[in-house]
Amino acid sequence: MRIGSRLIGDGASCYLIAEMSGNHGGDIERAKEIIRQAKEAGADAVKIQVYRPDTITLNSDKEDFLIPAENAWAKYSNLYPL
Repeated sequence: MRIGSRLIGDGASCYLIAEMSGNHGGDIERAKEIIRQAKEAGADAVKIQVYRPDTITLNSDKEDFLIPAENAWAKYSNLYPL
């Protein structure tokens, strides 16, 4: 199998995928920098995950689900709308 010009499979070197998650904090320039740094560190790809909230969390105002006020995502108040 190939991804672009890169061979994937037996006899090929590992294909490394970095995980960005929400570490960009909503800032596109920070996201680009994370991708640049992942490439510099040897990653072949960066995974950006997309999901629906009902598959990973509850719409709850209990403390464990609240986003701290000092967090970059605080405008969402809890994990569900984030």
